[in-house]
Amino acid sequence: MNLGLGTVQFGLPYGISNRSGQVPADEAKRILQIAESSGLKVVDTAAAYGDSETVLGSRLVPQHNFSIVTKTLPLKTDRVRPADVVKVKAAFHNSLHNLGQASVYGLLVHHAVDLLIPGGEQLYALLQRWKSEGMVRKIGVSVYDKEEAVYLFDRYEFDIVQLPLNVFDQRFVRDGTLRQLYASGVEVHVRSAFLQGLLLMPSSNLPPHFESLRKHYMAYLAELENAGMSALTGALGYFHDRPEVSTVLVGVESSAQLQECLNAVRHRPTIDFTQFAVDDPQMLDPRLWV
Repeated sequence: MNLGLGTVQFGLPYGISNRSGQVPADEAKRILQIAESSGLKVVDTAAAYGDSETVLGSRLVPQHNFSIVTKTLPLKTDRVRPADVVKVKAAFHNSLHNLGQASVYGLLVHHAVDLLIPGGEQLYALLQRWKSEGMVRKIGVSVYDKEEAVYLFDRYEFDIVQLPLNVFDQRFVRDGTLRQLYASGVEVHVRSAFLQGLLLMPSSNLPPHFESLRKHYMAYLAELENAGMSALTGALGYFHDRPEVSTVLVGVESSAQLQECLNAVRHRPTIDFTQFAVDDPQMLDPRLWV
Protein backbone atom coordinates (compact mmCIF):
# COMPACT_ATOMS: atom_id res chain seq x y z
CA MET A 1 0.00 0.00 0.00
CA ASN A 2 1.26 3.46 -0.94
CA LEU A 3 0.30 6.50 1.09
CA GLY A 4 -0.09 9.87 -0.58
CA LEU A 5 -0.47 13.29 1.01
CA GLY A 6 -3.76 15.13 0.76
CA THR A 7 -3.25 18.86 1.30
CA VAL A 8 -6.72 20.35 1.66
CA GLN A 9 -5.80 21.18 5.27
CA PHE A 10 -2.95 23.34 3.93
CA GLY A 11 -5.57 25.73 2.62
CA LEU A 12 -8.75 25.14 4.63
CA PRO A 13 -9.82 24.05 8.16
CA TYR A 14 -11.16 20.85 6.62
CA GLY A 15 -12.59 17.71 8.23
CA ILE A 16 -15.42 16.88 10.60
CA SER A 17 -12.89 16.01 13.34
CA ASN A 18 -10.54 18.93 12.65
CA ARG A 19 -9.83 20.81 15.88
CA SER A 20 -6.62 22.57 14.80
CA GLY A 21 -7.87 24.55 11.81
CA GLN A 22 -5.74 25.25 8.76
CA VAL A 23 -2.18 23.91 8.91
CA PRO A 24 0.36 26.73 9.49
CA ALA A 25 2.75 27.22 6.57
CA ASP A 26 5.86 26.24 8.55
CA GLU A 27 4.17 23.05 9.74
CA ALA A 28 3.20 22.33 6.12
CA LYS A 29 6.91 22.48 5.28
CA ARG A 30 7.72 19.94 8.02
CA ILE A 31 4.94 17.67 6.77
CA LEU A 32 6.37 17.79 3.25
CA GLN A 33 9.87 17.06 4.52
CA ILE A 34 8.69 13.96 6.38
CA ALA A 35 6.59 12.88 3.41
CA GLU A 36 9.52 13.08 1.01
CA SER A 37 12.04 11.46 3.33
CA SER A 38 9.54 8.62 3.90
CA GLY A 39 9.10 7.98 0.19
CA LEU A 40 5.58 9.32 -0.30
CA LYS A 41 5.11 10.18 -3.96
CA VAL A 42 1.66 11.58 -4.65
CA VAL A 43 0.71 14.99 -3.27
CA ASP A 44 -2.91 15.91 -3.94
CA THR A 45 -4.23 19.46 -4.03
CA ALA A 46 -6.81 21.61 -5.87
CA ALA A 47 -7.55 25.18 -6.83
CA ALA A 48 -10.70 24.91 -4.69
CA TYR A 49 -8.71 24.07 -1.54
CA GLY A 50 -8.25 27.66 -0.40
CA ASP A 51 -4.55 28.54 -0.21
CA SER A 52 -3.39 24.93 -0.52
CA GLU A 53 -1.64 25.29 -3.88
CA THR A 54 0.11 28.50 -2.84
CA VAL A 55 1.28 27.05 0.48
CA LEU A 56 2.42 23.89 -1.24
CA GLY A 57 4.28 25.77 -3.97
CA SER A 58 6.04 28.02 -1.50
CA ARG A 59 7.22 25.08 0.62
CA LEU A 60 8.34 22.66 -2.09
CA VAL A 61 12.07 22.40 -2.72
CA PRO A 62 13.06 22.91 -6.38
CA GLN A 63 14.21 19.31 -6.94
CA HIS A 64 11.40 17.53 -5.11
CA ASN A 65 10.42 13.95 -5.94
CA PHE A 66 6.67 14.35 -5.59
CA SER A 67 4.04 13.56 -8.22
CA ILE A 68 1.69 16.52 -7.86
CA VAL A 69 -1.99 16.06 -8.66
CA THR A 70 -4.30 19.05 -8.83
CA LYS A 71 -7.83 19.64 -10.12
CA THR A 72 -9.81 21.79 -12.48
CA LEU A 73 -11.93 24.73 -11.44
CA PRO A 74 -15.47 23.47 -10.62
CA LEU A 75 -17.82 25.18 -13.07
CA LYS A 76 -21.18 24.69 -11.32
CA THR A 77 -23.17 25.37 -14.47
CA ASP A 78 -25.73 23.59 -16.67
CA ARG A 79 -23.64 23.82 -19.85
CA VAL A 80 -19.95 24.25 -20.66
CA ARG A 81 -19.70 27.41 -22.74
CA PRO A 82 -16.61 28.94 -24.40
CA ALA A 83 -16.34 31.40 -21.52
CA ASP A 84 -16.23 28.48 -19.07
CA VAL A 85 -13.36 26.88 -20.99
CA VAL A 86 -11.49 30.19 -20.73
CA LYS A 87 -12.06 30.15 -16.95
CA VAL A 88 -10.71 26.60 -16.66
CA LYS A 89 -7.64 27.52 -18.73
CA ALA A 90 -6.92 30.56 -16.58
CA ALA A 91 -7.42 28.62 -13.35
CA PHE A 92 -5.05 25.83 -14.42
CA HIS A 93 -2.31 28.25 -15.42
CA ASN A 94 -2.82 29.97 -12.08
CA SER A 95 -2.48 26.59 -10.37
CA LEU A 96 0.85 25.98 -12.10
CA HIS A 97 1.99 29.45 -11.06
CA ASN A 98 0.94 28.94 -7.43
CA LEU A 99 2.59 25.52 -7.34
CA GLY A 100 5.77 26.84 -8.96
CA GLN A 101 5.66 24.07 -11.55
CA ALA A 102 5.86 24.01 -15.33
CA SER A 103 3.79 20.81 -15.37
CA VAL A 104 2.07 18.40 -13.01
CA TYR A 105 1.77 14.64 -12.78
CA GLY A 106 -2.01 14.60 -12.76
CA LEU A 107 -4.95 16.87 -13.46
CA LEU A 108 -8.40 15.70 -12.37
CA VAL A 109 -11.78 17.16 -13.22
CA HIS A 110 -12.86 18.19 -9.74
CA HIS A 111 -16.61 18.39 -10.44
CA ALA A 112 -17.35 15.28 -12.49
CA VAL A 113 -20.71 16.63 -13.64
CA ASP A 114 -18.81 19.26 -15.66
CA LEU A 115 -17.93 16.44 -18.09
CA LEU A 116 -21.50 15.10 -18.32
CA ILE A 117 -23.41 18.29 -19.06
CA PRO A 118 -23.72 19.65 -22.63
CA GLY A 119 -20.33 20.95 -23.77
CA GLY A 120 -18.41 18.71 -21.37
CA GLU A 121 -16.43 17.30 -24.27
CA GLN A 122 -14.76 20.71 -24.62
CA LEU A 123 -13.35 20.36 -21.13
CA TYR A 124 -12.10 16.86 -21.86
CA ALA A 125 -10.48 18.03 -25.12
CA LEU A 126 -8.68 20.72 -23.14
CA LEU A 127 -7.23 18.14 -20.75
CA GLN A 128 -6.14 15.98 -23.67
CA ARG A 129 -4.39 18.94 -25.26
CA TRP A 130 -2.51 19.76 -22.08
CA LYS A 131 -1.47 16.12 -21.84
CA SER A 132 -0.18 16.08 -25.42
CA GLU A 133 1.73 19.31 -24.75
CA GLY A 134 3.41 17.80 -21.67
CA MET A 135 1.80 20.14 -19.16
CA VAL A 136 0.04 17.17 -17.60
CA ARG A 137 1.29 13.58 -17.53
CA LYS A 138 -2.04 11.95 -16.64
CA ILE A 139 -5.63 13.15 -16.77
CA GLY A 140 -8.47 11.95 -14.59
CA VAL A 141 -11.63 12.64 -12.67
CA SER A 142 -12.91 12.69 -9.10
CA VAL A 143 -16.08 10.64 -8.57
CA TYR A 144 -18.52 9.91 -5.75
CA ASP A 145 -20.43 6.79 -6.80
CA LYS A 146 -20.65 3.96 -9.32
CA GLU A 147 -23.31 5.61 -11.49
CA GLU A 148 -21.11 8.67 -11.97
CA ALA A 149 -18.09 6.49 -12.77
CA VAL A 150 -20.04 4.38 -15.29
CA TYR A 151 -21.35 7.41 -17.17
CA LEU A 152 -17.89 8.98 -17.32
CA PHE A 153 -15.93 5.91 -18.37
CA ASP A 154 -18.51 5.05 -21.03
CA ARG A 155 -17.86 8.44 -22.59
CA TYR A 156 -14.20 9.20 -21.90
CA GLU A 157 -10.83 7.60 -21.22
CA PHE A 158 -8.92 8.50 -18.05
CA ASP A 159 -5.56 7.62 -16.57
CA ILE A 160 -6.51 8.35 -12.93
CA VAL A 161 -9.69 8.19 -10.92
CA GLN A 162 -10.06 9.51 -7.39
CA LEU A 163 -12.84 7.96 -5.32
CA PRO A 164 -13.98 7.56 -1.70
CA LEU A 165 -13.20 4.28 0.05
CA ASN A 166 -12.85 3.28 3.69
CA VAL A 167 -13.85 0.67 6.26
CA PHE A 168 -17.48 1.85 6.27
CA ASP A 169 -17.74 3.03 2.66
CA GLN A 170 -16.99 -0.13 0.68
CA ARG A 171 -19.42 0.58 -2.16
CA PHE A 172 -16.81 0.61 -4.95
CA VAL A 173 -15.51 -2.76 -3.77
CA ARG A 174 -18.86 -4.44 -3.31
CA ASP A 175 -20.30 -3.39 -6.67
CA GLY A 176 -17.17 -4.46 -8.57
CA THR A 177 -16.27 -0.98 -9.83
CA LEU A 178 -12.85 -0.96 -8.18
CA ARG A 179 -11.93 -4.28 -9.76
CA GLN A 180 -13.10 -3.09 -13.19
CA LEU A 181 -11.10 0.12 -12.99
CA TYR A 182 -7.98 -1.78 -11.98
CA ALA A 183 -8.44 -4.31 -14.79
CA SER A 184 -8.69 -1.41 -17.24
CA GLY A 185 -5.33 -0.05 -16.12
CA VAL A 186 -6.75 3.01 -14.39
CA GLU A 187 -4.67 4.41 -11.53
CA VAL A 188 -6.91 4.54 -8.45
CA HIS A 189 -6.36 7.23 -5.81
CA VAL A 190 -8.46 6.85 -2.66
CA ARG A 191 -9.73 9.79 -0.65
CA SER A 192 -11.78 9.78 2.57
CA ALA A 193 -9.76 6.91 4.04
CA PHE A 194 -10.69 8.23 7.49
CA LEU A 195 -14.19 9.39 6.45
CA GLN A 196 -13.12 12.97 7.22
CA GLY A 197 -11.76 11.79 10.57
CA LEU A 198 -14.97 10.09 11.68
CA LEU A 199 -13.22 6.70 11.83
CA LEU A 200 -10.67 8.12 14.28
CA MET A 201 -13.17 9.60 16.74
CA PRO A 202 -14.22 8.08 20.08
CA SER A 203 -17.82 6.90 19.66
CA SER A 204 -18.87 9.36 22.37
CA ASN A 205 -17.79 12.26 20.11
CA LEU A 206 -19.92 11.32 17.11
CA PRO A 207 -21.98 14.32 15.92
CA PRO A 208 -25.77 13.99 16.21
CA HIS A 209 -26.12 13.32 12.47
CA PHE A 210 -24.42 9.94 12.97
CA GLU A 211 -26.56 8.70 15.86
CA SER A 212 -27.90 5.80 13.78
CA LEU A 213 -24.31 4.71 13.18
CA ARG A 214 -23.27 4.69 16.85
CA LYS A 215 -23.89 1.00 17.68
CA HIS A 216 -22.22 -0.10 14.45
CA TYR A 217 -19.23 2.12 15.16
CA MET A 218 -18.93 0.88 18.73
CA ALA A 219 -18.91 -2.71 17.46
CA TYR A 220 -16.12 -1.80 15.03
CA LEU A 221 -14.04 -0.13 17.75
CA ALA A 222 -14.57 -3.16 20.02
CA GLU A 223 -13.27 -5.41 17.26
CA LEU A 224 -10.17 -3.26 16.94
CA GLU A 225 -9.64 -3.27 20.70
CA ASN A 226 -9.91 -7.06 20.81
CA ALA A 227 -7.27 -7.23 18.09
CA GLY A 228 -5.01 -4.82 20.00
CA MET A 229 -5.14 -2.17 17.27
CA SER A 230 -5.76 1.56 17.22
CA ALA A 231 -8.45 3.22 15.14
CA LEU A 232 -5.73 4.61 12.87
CA THR A 233 -4.19 1.17 12.31
CA GLY A 234 -7.61 -0.22 11.46
CA ALA A 235 -8.52 2.57 9.06
CA LEU A 236 -5.27 2.23 7.11
CA GLY A 237 -5.06 -1.53 7.55
CA TYR A 238 -8.22 -1.95 5.49
CA PHE A 239 -6.18 -1.12 2.37
CA HIS A 240 -3.54 -3.80 2.84
CA ASP A 241 -5.77 -6.25 0.96
CA ARG A 242 -6.72 -3.78 -1.78
CA PRO A 243 -4.11 -4.22 -4.53
CA GLU A 244 -6.41 -2.30 -6.90
CA VAL A 245 -5.60 0.91 -5.02
CA SER A 246 -2.53 2.75 -6.23
CA THR A 247 -2.47 5.49 -3.58
CA VAL A 248 -4.30 6.11 -0.30
CA LEU A 249 -4.43 9.84 0.38
CA VAL A 250 -4.15 10.94 3.99
CA GLY A 251 -4.83 14.46 5.15
CA VAL A 252 -3.06 15.53 8.33
CA GLU A 253 -3.03 18.58 10.57
CA SER A 254 0.55 18.16 11.77
CA SER A 255 3.82 16.42 11.05
CA ALA A 256 3.23 14.27 14.14
CA GLN A 257 -0.01 12.97 12.63
CA LEU A 258 1.76 12.08 9.40
CA GLN A 259 4.37 10.15 11.35
CA GLU A 260 1.59 8.30 13.17
CA CYS A 261 0.13 7.31 9.79
CA LEU A 262 3.52 6.09 8.59
CA ASN A 263 3.89 3.97 11.73
CA ALA A 264 0.33 2.62 11.58
CA VAL A 265 0.55 1.53 7.95
CA ARG A 266 3.30 -0.96 8.80
CA HIS A 267 0.79 -3.19 10.59
CA ARG A 268 -1.43 -5.64 8.71
CA PRO A 269 -4.71 -6.34 10.56
CA THR A 270 -6.33 -9.76 10.42
CA ILE A 271 -9.85 -8.39 10.86
CA ASP A 272 -12.65 -9.22 8.43
CA PHE A 273 -13.52 -5.67 7.41
CA THR A 274 -16.39 -6.68 5.13
CA GLN A 275 -18.72 -6.99 8.15
CA PHE A 276 -18.43 -3.26 8.79
CA ALA A 277 -19.61 -1.98 5.41
CA VAL A 278 -22.38 0.62 5.64
CA ASP A 279 -25.00 1.09 2.92
CA ASP A 280 -26.58 4.40 3.97
CA PRO A 281 -25.32 7.30 1.75
CA GLN A 282 -26.42 9.74 4.46
CA MET A 283 -23.64 8.34 6.62
CA LEU A 284 -21.02 8.03 3.87
CA ASP A 285 -21.33 11.08 1.62
CA PRO A 286 -20.08 14.34 3.19
CA ARG A 287 -22.26 16.27 0.75
CA LEU A 288 -25.30 14.92 2.63
CA TRP A 289 -24.05 15.63 6.14
CA VAL A 290 -25.89 18.28 8.12
